[in-house]
Amino acid sequence: VEDMDFSLCRIRVRADESKSGRDRLCPIGAETAEELRKLLRHRLPGWTDTRVFLTEEGKPVSPTHFARSLARAAHAAGVRIGVHSLRHYFASTLLRATGNLALTSRALGHAGIRVTADYYGHVTDEDVRAAHDQAAPVRTVLIPKEPRLRKIRDEAEEMDGRNPRGKRK
Repeated sequence: VEDMDFSLCRIRVRADESKSGRDRLCPIGAETAEELRKLLRHRLPGWTDTRVFLTEEGKPVSPTHFARSLARAAHAAGVRIGVHSLRHYFASTLLRATGNLALTSRALGHAGIRVTADYYGHVTDEDVRAAHDQAAPVRTVLIPKEPRLRKIRDEAEEMDGRNPRGKRK
């Protein structure tokens, strides 16, 4: 709990808990920070352990215990998911949402983007299609949504010898 800074929305990952063996600061979103605050409000007064995830007795949740609990919940929901699957899902979703390999690498705590690219650099045809839809000139030039852009397009067509409806004069 002492490693959480809710005002700055970040968590310190200690070197002894980190795969890289280095301390690092991990930014989190405001919604995640709020959910963690809610979780911490349910702590019982006698609980002295400062870790976030505790058992009903206030003892630390071991990685094995967490994995088993997740497996039971996943089974009850009819899905197959493991602890590392959650990390992979986060990384893939972040990379798809931002398209930023360096940002994703930093969020995961990787030493460099090469590691991230090796694990998460895969793209699907749907990823390429979605990115193309966002960046295609057809979207921004040929089919402008704003009146100002339509006017610019029409003026350009007139200068090119066509009227605004695309027919040659």
